[in-house]
Amino acid sequence: MQRGFTLLEVLVVLGIMALVIPLLAGTIRQLTVSSKGNTTRVTALVALEDAARALGRDIPQAQAAPNNSPGSSLSTLELQWTNWIVASGTPGPGTPTPTPVPYTQSAALYARTKVTYSVVSTSPPCSAIGKPCLQRKQEDCGQWKTSASTVELSGWTASATTVNVTSGTPFTDATTPTTTMTLLVESEQVYVSAVAGNTLTVLRGQNSTVAAAHAGSTTILFCKVAWTTSTVSVAREIAAPAPTPAITFTRSASPGYVFTVTIFSYPEGAGFPGDKGTYTICAALLSSTTPIGTPTPAGTPTPVAC
Repeated sequence: MQRGFTLLEVLVVLGIMALVIPLLAGTIRQLTVSSKGNTTRVTALVALEDAARALGRDIPQAQAAPNNSPGSSLSTLELQWTNWIVASGTPGPGTPTPTPVPYTQSAALYARTKVTYSVVSTSPPCSAIGKPCLQRKQEDCGQWKTSASTVELSGWTASATTVNVTSGTPFTDATTPTTTMTLLVESEQVYVSAVAGNTLTVLRGQNSTVAAAHAGSTTILFCKVAWTTSTVSVAREIAAPAPTPAITFTRSASPGYVFTVTIFSYPEGAGFPGDKGTYTICAALLSSTTPIGTPTPAGTPTPVAC
């Protein structure tokens, strides 16, 4: 005949279980938290590596960073550089015998690229992710076009940042002023930041060109930067506990050839592991006084040694 458990034995077992179960639950919880922490840290490291890889590709080829002046520390980065196309109009890279033509020799064959980096979460493609990401926006200008406007008869001085043209109409869209436009006036590039009637507010000597005086009736060529635009997310989960900026682009003091980029990634927010990366990237071509690839006898730019 099989004997059952006595009440005392049952109470002893329940007492032991009451002691062991909390210990097991604590261990399981600790393992779960540790596992999530490790996963979060790996996610953060991947985000930092993705961001550094993209920046390390773009910053070294930049010839201008007009918004990031030497000594500045900003949360956005704008880079500009020259692309080349052969005399036939076919892109040089990939052609059997490319013959690059610099824009100073043939303005109609000059192409230009502008890349802007910023952390966003409310616009595509980052809004689809649901978390902040580092966005790379690339805008390309295909060819310069002759505008229906010229330099106003009194001309422009080399230092003027508010200039007059015979007609401001070609430099505005159908509804709003175009503030992303680059003009080519003789050999100088001028970036338009505002249009009011026939008066333009401009940044002079852009993209490694030199600000110069221009006589009245000088032809103005223009290229809307947003001729073609592509926007991609290069790194996800780029965020930092408030009030720390998620990313900071610090340019060294004049002449400013070195960028120090500080990036944070906290995929699960404050209270969970995250990571921080600091990267120093040389922008040697910012020292160029002529476009990349300028053929002999015009000479080629001599990058600085960072």
